Amino acid sequence: MSCSALESRSNEGDLCEICTVCAVTTTTCGRSNLARDGTPGAGDIDSTRRTWIYRFWNGLLDLTLGSAREYPLVIGGSPATIKEAPFMAHLTLEFTNSSSSSSKWRAAATSSSLCTASIIGDRWILTAAHSVTPPKSSRLQKVTVSVGSADRTVGTRITADSYKAHPDYNAGNPYTGSDIAPIRLPSALAFGPTIQPICYPTSDNVGTATSACEQTFYGWGLLHATDTTSPVNLQKVNVKVTTSASTDCLGVDGKIICVSGSTPSTGTCNGDSGGPLVVRHGGIAFVSGVNSYHQPEGCAVKPNGHTKTSAFASWVQSTIASWS
Repeated sequence: MSCSALESRSNEGDLCEICTVCAVTTTTCGRSNLARDGTPGAGDIDSTRRTWIYRFWNGLLDLTLGSAREYPLVIGGSPATIKEAPFMAHLTLEFTNSSSSSSKWRAAATSSSLCTASIIGDRWILTAAHSVTPPKSSRLQKVTVSVGSADRTVGTRITADSYKAHPDYNAGNPYTGSDIAPIRLPSALAFGPTIQPICYPTSDNVGTATSACEQTFYGWGLLHATDTTSPVNLQKVNVKVTTSASTDCLGVDGKIICVSGSTPSTGTCNGDSGGPLVVRHGGIAFVSGVNSYHQPEGCAVKPNGHTKTSAFASWVQSTIASWS
């Protein structure tokens, strides 16, 4: 694999090699506000300690009282801070439903859904096409983007002014791929310690060369497959990736990559849609996949499908350019 003159190259002993192009992310990207040795900053350490003290204390209560309470982790994952993932964004999507067989829209019935996304530029958010594709007999009325906090209820909230689902996305058959959509914000984000863009790869060997790198999924999806409410706080889970989509996750090779938790019975669930598969190396984070679908067996049972972002880099670049 080689990078063009417009691209910057990152590799670690040829074990992890990815290209990123400046036209997608026009500033320094993929940085997190952790110490250079990978340890959290003082605030993160304090937050982590509080989390573990809370869980340890309540664990003692559970043993004492004989309860079987479980804590809010992405199916086998752990809490994440916004400083380690300042590129994260949460979406609230509001749909207006048709109240009759008439072709006119009425304002009577509305519904909403929650999805995960990532920041790829000062005005650009990346998510799944199915997140912004309305159900039948409805239309997408409003997309609210929340950034700057691991708590999805207190972040900076911005109403998006436009979005574009990939034209080849087929809502009736997600296994064909193309489940990707950039969202445009009305004005530029102010980058800081809790708001940063993630790098978008134009080419990579995710699943092979990147297996030596840290591979993590971040999202606000259900903590258990039987839950009905998404967690308030951002979660993360270590994952492994394969590229044999046709055999491992029912997808199309080259467009879909298969992602599963590093340990059995861990992984993503509903609400994680559109969230990033993050590959890190050399202190830089890349969005190498976008969460797309789960297999019929359900959450964290078999590998789930992610859109391979590098396969759609040209389309994302041209879409952003047409908006600018």
